[in-house]
Amino acid sequence: MLQTKQIKLNRRVVFESVSTETPFHRVPKPFFENESCFMFVKKGGFNFRTPLKNIALTPENALLAKCGNYYLEKSTSAHEEDSPLELFGVFFYPEMVKAFFPSELSLESFEVTDFDVTEIDPHPIFSTYVDSLAHLFENPHLADDDLVRIKLKEIMLLLYKTGVFPSLGSFLKSLFHPFEYQFKEIIEANILSDLTLEELASMCHMSLSTFKRRFSEYFDVPPRTYLLQKKLQTAKELVQMHDQPIAKIALACGFTSTSGFIRAYNKAYGVSPSQERLNQK
Repeated sequence: MLQTKQIKLNRRVVFESVSTETPFHRVPKPFFENESCFMFVKKGGFNFRTPLKNIALTPENALLAKCGNYYLEKSTSAHEEDSPLELFGVFFYPEMVKAFFPSELSLESFEVTDFDVTEIDPHPIFSTYVDSLAHLFENPHLADDDLVRIKLKEIMLLLYKTGVFPSLGSFLKSLFHPFEYQFKEIIEANILSDLTLEELASMCHMSLSTFKRRFSEYFDVPPRTYLLQKKLQTAKELVQMHDQPIAKIALACGFTSTSGFIRAYNKAYGVSPSQERLNQK
């Protein structure tokens, strides 16, 4: 589905090119241990789902993400959803960053900016940088260790100089400062998504069995029951208050099919969504 090319340094992936000609629904972001990454969209578009938000990305958009479990999802934009996708990723690792900037990281008093994922303001300089990476992928014999180190250091300096960090040291320290998610926040942020329980557990950095146990302890009901109840409650409000097509309401409330939504609605409330709407008139 996704075609990838990689360039490594010290046996670790540092540059990655990802492309696809065919639509996809949802795939996990390539994950490498204890890394942060810069991601730039060259063509097409997609949604980047984090534990707390879903970010729509289009050509020339970029973001900076800390180590975590994220998903790439089909774009919800009609213009972008069937377009070929091409994106580039740059991965940063603590030991490499320390080697590049030993003096900048020798002080302890840097202000740390707390974030999990931050969108990068569009700037032509990033497009130019990514074009230079594309040239390396097309000519892998040029990508020796010395040039790879230079390109890694270059993007870190560009991100600092065009970003919102007060200093280079602050930027470098912030890259790997842990971001703590609250379990309840993740659940509430994704109640109306169509994430499976396995995907939701991954967002919470838990196995499925641990997730189910933690969920039941926190909410006093199994996750499938709780999430379905919340989706149907929101759907009922939309059915009663708006003239949106039933199919759109089903999609907005995280149901993967209109027929499945109608069956669940009928079972919960004893009427179909269409009949519910008629009863309000």
